[in-house]
Amino acid sequence: QYRRVYGRLKVAGGVHTFTVLKEPHWERCASRKIQYYVWRCISGGAIEDTSYSTQIDDCLAAMDFIATQPDLGNGEVILLGWSQGGLVAAAAAGRTNRPSGVALWAAVGEPKVSFPGLVGQTAYLQGLNSEEPTTLTLPWGASVTLGHQFFSEVSRFDPLAELSQYAGPAFIAEGTLDDAIPRGTAKKFAAAHGGQNIVWEAAMDHAFN
Repeated sequence: QYRRVYGRLKVAGGVHTFTVLKEPHWERCASRKIQYYVWRCISGGAIEDTSYSTQIDDCLAAMDFIATQPDLGNGEVILLGWSQGGLVAAAAAGRTNRPSGVALWAAVGEPKVSFPGLVGQTAYLQGLNSEEPTTLTLPWGASVTLGHQFFSEVSRFDPLAELSQYAGPAFIAEGTLDDAIPRGTAKKFAAAHGGQNIVWEAAMDHAFN
């Protein structure tokens, strides 16, 4: 039940255009040796229909697409996710064990803690208790409208448990000045992960400043 969405896969030698995924506004990254492939949906879908599940589905579909391209490493990928993208990468890796590695940059590990901290507890509860889409104002002034499914998944999604199913190597980064996620999230991811991992910390905020 995918919507038709036009996407671009950027590679070192050019840009491939195709239609496979359903959710806009998200990027998926993968690398093989020194080649980098960036997935970005550029049209279609509605942001209020997004949820963690739809974003993970997008990531899995992107990996499926890459696996069909003989010039893209025969499907070998390393997933890199920043912030909420880290949550998506952790889940995609844990559910498939397909990536050769995973890099989590300031990844959301406890969404029911970090998301209310981002938008405010009152706004979060409004969205959680409403069947209609809820419009939020983000700290940097932008507004976004999200549906009930998104808030419902925030309340129960466990990225740490998702990563625990992934057996491959993981690089997990966190900024000591980051106030968007709880301090120590990287170490919690590492403790949950059963494979080899490295935790890297630096004096930076959520946007690497």
